Amino acid sequence: MTVLELPGKTAIVTGASRGIGLAAAQALATAGANVVLTSRKQESADEAAAQIAGSAIGVAAHAVDEDQARRCIDLALEKFGSIDVLVNNAGTNPAFGPLIEQDHGRFAKTFDVNLWAPVLWTALATKAWMGEHGGSVINTASLGGLVHEAGLGVYNTSKAALIYLTKQLALELSPKIRVNSVAPGVVRTRLAEALWKDHEQELCVTLCMWALFLLGRQAWITSKDRKLLDKDYVKLGEAQVVLPEDARVYSRPLENLPREEQDGFVPRLLMVAYNRFGATRSVQDAAEAVRDECDFEAASMDTKLSMVRFTAWAIPAVGFVGTVRGIGAALQEAQGAMGGDISGVTMGLGITFNATLTALVSCIIVMFWMHQLQQYQDRLVLDGRTYVDRQLLRKLRVVSK
Repeated sequence: MTVLELPGKTAIVTGASRGIGLAAAQALATAGANVVLTSRKQESADEAAAQIAGSAIGVAAHAVDEDQARRCIDLALEKFGSIDVLVNNAGTNPAFGPLIEQDHGRFAKTFDVNLWAPVLWTALATKAWMGEHGGSVINTASLGGLVHEAGLGVYNTSKAALIYLTKQLALELSPKIRVNSVAPGVVRTRLAEALWKDHEQELCVTLCMWALFLLGRQAWITSKDRKLLDKDYVKLGEAQVVLPEDARVYSRPLENLPREEQDGFVPRLLMVAYNRFGATRSVQDAAEAVRDECDFEAASMDTKLSMVRFTAWAIPAVGFVGTVRGIGAALQEAQGAMGGDISGVTMGLGITFNATLTALVSCIIVMFWMHQLQQYQDRLVLDGRTYVDRQLLRKLRVVSK
């Protein structure tokens, strides 16, 4: 294994306040180089430099600002006496979506930072030191510059151009200056957050909210039906009875109700009882019809909760994906952990824990409120059947001739 040794050398890393840039600066410092870390803000540059174990300074320099870039080059020469390595790492991606939907501002900013800035800094470093003394330029491209992806057209195009630019600079600046590019895949940086973020937790919460919405809608419908139990649809005195030939007359007020109220559970039960009693002249048949309608209503309510059940089952599955992904990420960092750096393993296990906990809590919440709704619906069916029995079925009479 080749060990990088850069004692006495000086490296400038643009966009080094976090992510790949900060990691590159740390690696260069570990190899013994003096490191100049740049960021748009001096405070961010200083904070990054403070994390470096070795000789390092932070300089505020926007990647596309020529005056700031020149000042950084001069400062590096003044402080350390040479510029041996230049890492053009600063990058941006404000343009997400189809190419034809992007405005000129986003397009121009992406190419200014991702393509023009490497040319600018390489030119300044070459003219100030490397052209005479030699050096190495490393451009941070992207795997996206070698493939095609939906939504990342502007960014990937700028990185594809950077890969070509690297080859052109290598041709023009050789043999004294070596120019290379690296094309990393998805790295857990703020710039690529949309690609690596732990979406399983968000998806679990979204599924939970969707299930609660469905439960809330069914609870609202059930509540409306329950309010109908307080109405007197059977206007009969204590001594009054209903004969088969009168069933049609007593059912007419129900038929005159607003359509939405007619479709309510209690009015439907009463209509079933009146119709069966008038058709069969049997109280027992009317009671059986009411019982069958109650059974049908209970089954219908249960069927309407099927989507909630499917969602409740999907939540643990999504959480399991996050759990497996987190374990995989932790295993990939096992070698680093053996060397004493457990941050990668901790992050992977953190994904596992968060995905599992979110899925578990979301599933418990959904199942709890579904159980409460089922009890509420069961009470409605039971109370509706009791209502019809007390208000109507006990007053049905068949007179023998």
